[in-house]
Amino acid sequence: MPRFNACQKNSANVLLFRVNQYVIDWTNILEDPIFQLIFPQPDMLEQGDFDRMADTGRAIWRTMRM
Repeated sequence: MPRFNACQKNSANVLLFRVNQYVIDWTNILEDPIFQLIFPQPDMLEQGDFDRMADTGRAIWRTMRM
């Protein structure tokens, strides 16, 4: 599951949304239809685009930690 979470976070940076705990079944996000609609899924990006987003996220994280 850790890889899924990293992929999910990276993909979600493309288009950000806010939701609350009542809209999504957070105990079963892989099967929750609202989660699937609201949060961009890793396979929605081509691999090159996904890799660029991941690189950008890591660069931002390194900058923030300095």
